[in-house]
Amino acid sequence: MSVMDTVAASIAEVAKHHHGGEIHPHPPHPRPHPHYVEHVTAAGVRTLTLVTIIMAVAFCVFVGSAIGRKGSDRAHAFLGFFICGMAALSYFAMSTQEGAIDIHVHGGYRQVFYARYIDWFVTTPLLLLDVLLLSGASIGDTLWIVAADVLMIITGLISAMVHHGQWTWFIIGCIAMLAVFYGLFVPARNAAYARSNEVGSLYTSLVAMLLVLWTCYPIVFAMAEGTGRISSNKEVLLYGILDVLAKVVFGAILVSRAPATPQGSSFLERSINAPLLGQNVGVDDNLADPL
Repeated sequence: MSVMDTVAASIAEVAKHHHGGEIHPHPPHPRPHPHYVEHVTAAGVRTLTLVTIIMAVAFCVFVGSAIGRKGSDRAHAFLGFFICGMAALSYFAMSTQEGAIDIHVHGGYRQVFYARYIDWFVTTPLLLLDVLLLSGASIGDTLWIVAADVLMIITGLISAMVHHGQWTWFIIGCIAMLAVFYGLFVPARNAAYARSNEVGSLYTSLVAMLLVLWTCYPIVFAMAEGTGRISSNKEVLLYGILDVLAKVVFGAILVSRAPATPQGSSFLERSINAPLLGQNVGVDDNLADPL
């Protein structure tokens, strides 16, 4: 027996004792190469392109709906086309492989789309404003709910970008999400039922839908940017489905089912539905300047 054979036999014997009598020539979960990069492939780009088209079509539909409405009926349609328009731009950037950066995680590198977080930073406050318009929530409740939402998105972005302390930022973001849910389900829901049972029932259904959808986002994050358990292609597919449901479908339900509300019934409606500069604002003749 040669020296090399002797050394090989000794290593095999040590490995056998170390693994309880079994030799594993390959580890069950091999670590990726230090320079390994997880990117979307052509299939992922097709998914991003499809969502871009869906958002762009929804943008056009909401624009048409806003043009065809007057008074307080137009607010939800206005917000709908802003939301879908921003989402269409974000997905277009991602589909062209812009708005992304490679982050060192899980023993390699992963493509993280920061354009997605810019989208959420803009669209989720608008989405909350959309549903809070329906409820007639006070300006104070609206401000702190939207502020908690912004905190949630910022901490989510930090969690996706950092290697150490990732889960600390993730937990802070989840706490902010719980604060948003509390605001939607307690003070804002009470305000919705104060308007009418019809408004309260519709608002409760919409917010329940929002809760289910938004709860799925941190789950996808944990499997994708968090642990790398799923590929980038599956990541963009799952986020795309959630975004279409939370923006397009949610907005369409709200626009089609929201009852007309009296002009100026809340601070938010007075702001959004205010006449354009230079238009006749309908000042009472009795209050007109006698001079």
